[in-house]
Amino acid sequence: MTNSSSDRPGIQWDHPNQDAETIIRELATRHNLDAHLSEDDYLGTDVAYIAGDDVTLDDVEKLLVNIAKLKIYNGLDISKLHARYLRELKSKSHTEGETQHCC
Repeated sequence: MTNSSSDRPGIQWDHPNQDAETIIRELATRHNLDAHLSEDDYLGTDVAYIAGDDVTLDDVEKLLVNIAKLKIYNGLDISKLHARYLRELKSKSHTEGETQHCC
């Protein structure tokens, strides 16, 4: 596992044999999580919308939000895993000729 200065365990976010989506889905399965968000979770997207940002989370990102809410994993690793997921999604959409999901 990737560890940092936090007391929380790290996530091997840079696993060479798994894509980020697989890592996220496996973590969610391990903790019996689904992609449902609470009303409080949507507050962040509402604030972003008011600030002029169009934020729409897909199911994998919703799983990651719920994983982060457990507060058992290092926050930096959660962020790195999310960044990797977005990079892979962007790369995949360019490969498939789709429009960008993020950024």
